[in-house]
Amino acid sequence: TPITLNYGGSIDATGIIAATETVNAGTLSLLNGGGATLATFNVGTSLSTGSFILRADGAGTGTNAIVNTAFGTYARGLTLLVNPTTIGSTATISNTVAAAVALKGPIGTNWTVTNLGSISESGNSGVGLSLAASGTVTNAAGGAINGVQVGVSLAAGGLVSAQSGGTISGLQGVRISGGAGTLVNAGSMTGGQIGAVLSAGGSVTNQTGGQIAGSHGVAV
Repeated sequence: TPITLNYGGSIDATGIIAATETVNAGTLSLLNGGGATLATFNVGTSLSTGSFILRADGAGTGTNAIVNTAFGTYARGLTLLVNPTTIGSTATISNTVAAAVALKGPIGTNWTVTNLGSISESGNSGVGLSLAASGTVTNAAGGAINGVQVGVSLAAGGLVSAQSGGTISGLQGVRISGGAGTLVNAGSMTGGQIGAVLSAGGSVTNQTGGQIAGSHGVAV
C-alpha cells in the first residue's frame, strides 16, 4: 500500500543520511553521495523525481524527505508550506473569494516559487500569487497566473522571472512594492491597467519574444 503524501507531507527516514532522491514507478529511493540506495518507500505514482526536498531531521541522525511539489486541485487556494516550492504542471490552484489570494506566501520567509501549473483568483479584487515578504517567482513555460486585481504581487521587493510560453495577467500583471524589484520577462504579461508595476524602483528586462501589455506597459 503506498504512503499517502500531499504537498507539505514528509517521510522521516531515521538513521539514514541521504544526499539525493529519485522516484521510479512509484518507488522513492533515498541515495547517498555515491548514488547507492539507502532506503526505498512506496509513494504511489502521483510523485516523481524532484517532488521532494531533503532536510536533516530534528535529531540530526536521519533525513526528512518533504514533498515540496503541489499537484492536484486546490479549489480554495493554497498557502505555501515548504521553501522552495514547485507548483507542478498538473496542479490547479484557484479561489473565488473576494479580495483573497489563490497562492499565498506568509510573512517571515523569503519564498522561492516555481509555477508550471495554473493559479487563478476570480474573486473581486483578488490576487493570483502573493508573497508577504521578498521572494523569487518563476513562471515557467506552460505556467499561468491570473488575478482579478493583480497576477503576481511581491510586498517587499524581489524577482519575478517569466519564461517563454508562460502567462501572467490581472488589472496589474505584476506588482512589486516595498523594496526594489527585478523583472525578467520572456513570456506574456498582461494588465488591464498596467502590465508591470515596480513601485519602489528596480529593473525591467524584456527579452526576445517577451510581451508586456496594458494601458501602460510598465510603471516604475
